[in-house]
Parts: sequence; structure tokens; C-alpha cells
Amino acid sequence: MNLCILSGKGGTGKTTLSVSLAAWLAENLTDKRVTLLDCDVEEPNAHLYLTPPQVTQDPVSVLVPRWQKELCTQCGRCSNVCQFGAFAVLGDRIEIFSDHCHNCGACSYICPYQALPEHPHVVGRTLRGEVDGLELIWGELKVGEPRSTPVIEAVRRQAGEGIVVIDGPPGTSCGMVAAASGVDLALVVTEPTLFGRHDLELALDALRALEVPCAVVINKSLFGDAGVRSCCERHKVPVLLEIPFRRDLAGSSAQQRILHRFAPEFNALLALLWGGLQHTARQGKVTA
Repeated sequence: MNLCILSGKGGTGKTTLSVSLAAWLAENLTDKRVTLLDCDVEEPNAHLYLTPPQVTQDPVSVLVPRWQKELCTQCGRCSNVCQFGAFAVLGDRIEIFSDHCHNCGACSYICPYQALPEHPHVVGRTLRGEVDGLELIWGELKVGEPRSTPVIEAVRRQAGEGIVVIDGPPGTSCGMVAAASGVDLALVVTEPTLFGRHDLELALDALRALEVPCAVVINKSLFGDAGVRSCCERHKVPVLLEIPFRRDLAGSSAQQRILHRFAPEFNALLALLWGGLQHTARQGKVTA
């Protein structure tokens, strides 16, 4: 199973739950390979909980065009074909706005004079290690790079067989789409606040567009409901678990302590959650 754990907003406890569930699965399903992918590549922190003793890393590169002035005739075909506004023909030169480039290669392909050859450009790196039978792979986006999707896709490509838990980036932008596309199931971690409900709506709408079945966990449930359950009922999405707000749990997370190892009662709750996830994945229903 490929499971992507998401949140419409930051601070809901998404990474805490991702790490705890992956670690619990590795401890209890010893006959299966369990991999945790941290695809929150702008601020990865799963490795702070797990701290693998040995880490290997590989660079992540994309191909970007470089203008060759001596070959260019300023015909403007590159500017016309680019759908992202990355080119401007300014008299006798071509200006390339690298922050707009999506590395599609159309400009290099269409140039009849080979004036825009592609060159590799490092945008980040992937790292991997193993701890307590759990394989951890995470990505780090290079500071200043505008697009996280190449690094997220590189992390996902390294996942093997077995159970794959993906800790996706918060929000519903391109990074979330790259992390959740094609998975068997998405689990959205939300909180019972007005902001939580608003961003849960956005996440469920995005997952429906991606045709990904999903379920919900409500964290910090002591704060009330704020319409979160009615939102889930309207979208026909099951709520698999509610986690009450507890100061000791918040403190343990701040110290990068894994949930069920700090509070043993969560072993039963994680087992219940895993059973609900398997049942939801078998049904394969997309949100309404």
C-alpha cells in the first residue's frame, strides 16, 4: 500500500502521526518492508525523530536551457512556445527567467539553431538511511529554488515494494499534488478549528480532483468540532481516529519522541487506524 498523509494546513500533527504510524508498522509487520518518505522537502523533519546512524545522499538535478548568443537569431520561437513566461526577446539578446522555468524542454526542442542546449542544474538532494527496521528517505530543496516538485518526485522514485508511508507537504499546492498523485489512499490530518475546517475542504477537493480515496484523522479534538465532522459527512469521508489534545503529547513531539513509544496506549489506537486504512483502501471510494 502507498499511503500519503497530508494536512490542509501546517501544525496539525501530520509528521508526528506519519513517523509514529511508520515506526509502529515496522515494529508490528515484520514480514513486510516499510518505508517512510518525507516529501515535505522545504522543511523535512522526520529524520529528527528517527535519526538513522548512517545516511547516504544523492543530488537532484533538472535540465535548464542556456542561451548560446553566437547561435541565436532572435527568432522568438522559444518565447512563443514557453507556457510559463520564462523567455523575453530583448533586441539582440534573450533573457531567461529561471524562476519561471518548469524544465519542460520545449524551448530546446523547438529552437532550429540549437541555441538553447540543456544543462543539469542541482535543485536539492535526497537522503536515505535505516533505523529499527524502518527505511527512511527524505528530500531537501536547495535554498532559493522556487519549485519543490523535482525533489519530491525524486524521493518518490526511490520507494520500493511493501508499505510506503508518505509524509506530504502541508497545503494544497503543487507539492501536495506531487506527493499524493497515484497513491492508494490519502489520510488527511486536521484539527477542529475554523482554519482546520477551511483547509480540510481544500484538501478534500484536491484529492477528489486527483481521484485519490481518502480518510481523516481529527487531532486536538478537545477543542470542539468547528464543523469538521459535518464537512467529512458532506464529502462522504470516514473519520478513522480522534486524538485528544494533551500537553504531554505536545511536549513529547517537541522533543522528537515517537508517539506510541512515549504513550503506550497509542499502540492500540494505531492498530485501529491501520485497520481502518486497509478497509478504506479496499473500498477505493473517491471523495464525493
